Amino acid sequence: MSKNVEGKIAFVTGGATGMCLAAAKRSAREGMDHVFIKGRRKDTLDAVIADIGKNVTAVQGDVANLSDIDRSFDTVKSTIAAVGAANSNQLPEHGAAS
Repeated sequence: MSKNVEGKIAFVTGGATGMCLAAAKRSAREGMDHVFIKGRRKDTLDAVIADIGKNVTAVQGDVANLSDIDRSFDTVKSTIAAVGAANSNQLPEHGAAS
């Protein structure tokens, strides 16, 4: 994976188990701004989120269900908007131009 992942997000389907879990963990470890992990089982997702820690969001649902896909998209949009607003509020503190 490229080390140039700053400012990027990952959305990993099936990310609570197996190879996709490894990809989600590596994305977080390599410095992605945020990692979204989609899976069907809440208990498994909760354990993964606790293990990975910060900058990760669980999105429960099934990719075969269209309403779950719509809800997933809404979760990503609202989370990224909230993260962006928080980062924007911090920028002047760090000397960046507004």
